Amino acid sequence: MHADSKSLTTERRWLVERMRQTYFGTIHHLLVRDGEPVMDPPPKVKQAFKLGGKRVVRKLVSQEFTLKEQHVELFDLMESKRNGVITKLSIQEGLPFLVEWEDD
Repeated sequence: MHADSKSLTTERRWLVERMRQTYFGTIHHLLVRDGEPVMDPPPKVKQAFKLGGKRVVRKLVSQEFTLKEQHVELFDLMESKRNGVITKLSIQEGLPFLVEWEDD
């Protein structure tokens, strides 16, 4: 599936941008309602910093881009589960990596 950022809801675009800004870290207690991330109340974000390696300079991302497979998988999971809480979303290099889900 090739999806692009133009097809995202405001909430999904917000989540993709938040993951990109975090780069390495975790998002905690992200509510999901009707398959969409909930921005209010905002989830807690913990940023991690990798030491001892080359410092990565993040490039600016345009407003329009093709979603990565990990984004599509995350949104498919949220749509299939519909309602619940992502208790922990691990992020690596700005992409969703591991999801811990809790049903309502």
